[in-house]
Amino acid sequence: MSSLESLAEHRIAGLDVPLALVLPGDRRLGPADAPVRLELHTLASLAHLVTGNIGRLGEDYVDGRVELHGSMRELMQAAAGLMGDPTQPEAAAAPLAWWRGLRR
Repeated sequence: MSSLESLAEHRIAGLDVPLALVLPGDRRLGPADAPVRLELHTLASLAHLVTGNIGRLGEDYVDGRVELHGSMRELMQAAAGLMGDPTQPEAAAAPLAWWRGLRR
């Protein structure tokens, strides 16, 4: 498992709604019965998820690099969990911390 995949697993493990990721090559992260599933067709999309860059992940969806599966309510709950609380200082710095960890 790559370090990017390890970071992604850690990131999705703490969400309130279970989330599964299907990566290129049909590798899967997260619970098999998760109500929300993201199929990522590129590793760049995985990097966007890991860094909390939901805006770029949204662009990936529009461009067909990500497929979303689940109810809209659960998808939005998962997205909110991935973004964190922007009013908290540690949440604002989290994407940079994830990126630094990814680069290491």
